[in-house]
Amino acid sequence: MSRRARPAPWTTCTAWSNVEGLYQVSGRKARPKVTATSLVLIAGSGLLAGFLTGLVSLGGAFIVVPALYHALLSVGMPSHASFTTAVATSVAFVMVSSTSAGATYARKRMIDYRLAAIVGAGALVGVALGINTLATVDDVVVRHAFGYFIWLLGSYMLAAKHYKWGTANAGNLPTYTPWNQTALALVGIVVGFLVAAFGIGGGGIIAPAVALLARSDMKHAVATGVGATVIISALGCIGYVMSGTASSDTASLSIGWIYLPALALLIPAALLSAPFGARLALRLSSATLTTILATSMFLVGIKLVAS
Repeated sequence: MSRRARPAPWTTCTAWSNVEGLYQVSGRKARPKVTATSLVLIAGSGLLAGFLTGLVSLGGAFIVVPALYHALLSVGMPSHASFTTAVATSVAFVMVSSTSAGATYARKRMIDYRLAAIVGAGALVGVALGINTLATVDDVVVRHAFGYFIWLLGSYMLAAKHYKWGTANAGNLPTYTPWNQTALALVGIVVGFLVAAFGIGGGGIIAPAVALLARSDMKHAVATGVGATVIISALGCIGYVMSGTASSDTASLSIGWIYLPALALLIPAALLSAPFGARLALRLSSATLTTILATSMFLVGIKLVAS
């Protein structure tokens, strides 16, 4: 008699019912049962992410990913599925927010589409590598790597806060050489990997790279970085939809790995709080803003590494 393959434990009614009744089952997909705590945590992360976007032009993924991960984990979703869902949903969140900002820059004709396309072409390789890494590597390793990456980024921001990126090229439009275009494609591979593996936006890496490598002023570099982020996050969303469709570990009410109920909470919350962050940014010095951001990044990194 042939042995029947056993389904994954988180796809069975019995397994879900053992997790304090916090999960319900709809067909083959597990549906997280909404709790007040998870709603507050997800909406609160959206508010904070939007506030930080307005305050320091950072997408807030380092807040959204840990918050959504712990919200899903608290209702019994397996760790690896929780983290993958959190990252994929964060990538979708980044795509929506960057598209909104990109439309503004596009109307002002500040995006260098040639450079954005070069970075995006490199990102195609990086996104594939990032999604494959998250699917095959233990989520504990990836979460710890994310925490260390946040620490590194915070340290970089503190060390560089007195340097005004792109001021040496004030008023300059981007320049094109075979060397800097190749270098920007390599930057795209790195950023694509980070976006897909960690759910970050990547604009904070692309903008300085464009300013330095293409000798562009910072305004055009930031605009081009936002344009490239739209491309990269869209590639990430496509990848996570495709990989999630082939998986039985995703929750219901999801498109692939992208969890729609969380996205529906994150986007309005971020849009609501972003103007308040922008108003506060006008009252604080750049050095103070950088210190606040770096400190919060260190705290979140500690939470990820210690969990």
